[in-house]
Amino acid sequence: MWTADNVLGAIAAALVLLAFCMRTMPALRIVALASNVVFIAYALRLDLLPILALHSILLPINVVGLCRSVTVKPIAIGNSVDPCPCQTEVSAATRG
Repeated sequence: MWTADNVLGAIAAALVLLAFCMRTMPALRIVALASNVVFIAYALRLDLLPILALHSILLPINVVGLCRSVTVKPIAIGNSVDPCPCQTEVSAATRG
């Protein structure tokens, strides 16, 4: 029989499986974060301390990973720092 706890656990497990199907790092991190939140709720409901500890540790790791995967890192060009060097190269080339 499907209890609320079973449904919560199934959703958490499905999110982990879905994370393995993601093709980009930001998508993977977002799904992993959702999985962490659902697993934390599941662990709290059933008093599963190892699962609670694991996903409480993984949650901030996935937050940092998501931030790193979507942050544009500036590239130094000459004496300036330009977040999009392609535009600088194109505009310099079109000026002649």
